[in-house]
Amino acid sequence: MHFKFKTISGRKYLYVIKNERIDGKVVQTIQKYVGTADQVYDLIMEPKETRIASYSFGKSAALLQGS
Repeated sequence: MHFKFKTISGRKYLYVIKNERIDGKVVQTIQKYVGTADQVYDLIMEPKETRIASYSFGKSAALLQGS
């Protein structure tokens, strides 16, 4: 797999591309849109807050599952 930028109407768009060899020829099997260059940059550079939750019933559920 690799990334490829495509320029459409003067704007750059990022795609994930996967090529496979089928019958001796390289064929593009997956092309998935990721976003514009600006959107990808923002995702990488802006820190996001991660929320983690813990529930008290997890231990008792695990113990009941084992018996």
